[in-house]
Amino acid sequence: MNTQVTVGDLYTTYEFWKYVTPGGANFPAFISALNQVRERFINEGKWKGTMYEYIFDGSLGYITLPPHLLSVLGPNWDGVGIPVFSQWHRYVQTGPGFFNPNIPLSQLGFFGQLDDRGSDFCTIYDIPPPGGSIRLYPTGSDVGKVVRIYGIQQETGQPVPDPNGIPGEDLVLTLPFIQSAYHYSALTGAQKTQTNGPVNVFSLSETDASLTQLASWQPTETRPSYRRYDCGQTTQAIRVLAQLRYFPVTALTDFVIPGNLGALKYGLQALNVENGLDTASAAGLWTVGTKLLNDEARAYRGGNLQEFAIQPFGPQAGAIPYNT
Repeated sequence: MNTQVTVGDLYTTYEFWKYVTPGGANFPAFISALNQVRERFINEGKWKGTMYEYIFDGSLGYITLPPHLLSVLGPNWDGVGIPVFSQWHRYVQTGPGFFNPNIPLSQLGFFGQLDDRGSDFCTIYDIPPPGGSIRLYPTGSDVGKVVRIYGIQQETGQPVPDPNGIPGEDLVLTLPFIQSAYHYSALTGAQKTQTNGPVNVFSLSETDASLTQLASWQPTETRPSYRRYDCGQTTQAIRVLAQLRYFPVTALTDFVIPGNLGALKYGLQALNVENGLDTASAAGLWTVGTKLLNDEARAYRGGNLQEFAIQPFGPQAGAIPYNT
């Protein structure tokens, strides 16, 4: 954890609650304000503690970022830096186009780049073809809570409906697991309340009764949404430098990112002033907070040199025309 600051430090030691509720300490109000400030700062720049390295297995043809990561800043394959392209790259005239879905991944091989597919995925892994039932495995303290899942019915190719014909299926958590009434070829979304423990998601194959873990929804995840990138099939590891996703802190022992005391102080003051509709004064305070984060980032980089690369455009190596 690239920070030494906890919620307890801010609330108890430094008494930053006074920038939120000057009349007296109020932990729920403080946590709410702190999370709003953190979300703004995290999404505003690449600060100390907001970048993580992660290693993936690229044999599936895609990689999916875990819940705490938002996007890939730079990928590395087999020790070599490779480019990452946006979702619309396949639609531009000089882009790679699309691949014939009937061509096996083993023939396509590795793309030599990562192609962004967005964050419309609620699981780390897809349901293996042709599909199967969904099983949710909760912890004992979450029995009775309802998780609503959304997906495509294996037999019809249409969204799975509830008894009222509305897309979605409600699953009431029970031990050791709760199993869906439908067979799914894909999970497209999920909604759950905050839980005490993780909810582990599996698919049960209707072909050979094998279980495949698709995800582990963490307690604070109420609308699981993960970023995915196509890569083609490779046996070499894919290492990425990724941007941290905002996530709320809730307890005194939680680490706080970014952990710059000055920036958080000015951010909390800015939010308080902004809530009083003095947007001009708030803007000045936000600017000071950002400057402090920039100062910290420069000090943290030390003497590191900034580099850039030029990527030629054009079709990917090994691209196969898509024949409609």
